[in-house]
Amino acid sequence: DCLGFMKPCDINNDKCCSSYVCGRNNHWCKFHL
Repeated sequence: DCLGFMKPCDINNDKCCSSYVCGRNNHWCKFHL
């Protein structure tokens, strides 16, 4: 299972879905640019 858009995440254990990345500042899954 992966975390969707705007879901809280852990920068050290990024479980965001493939299109997203864990934000370093707010620790939410956001679009990977």
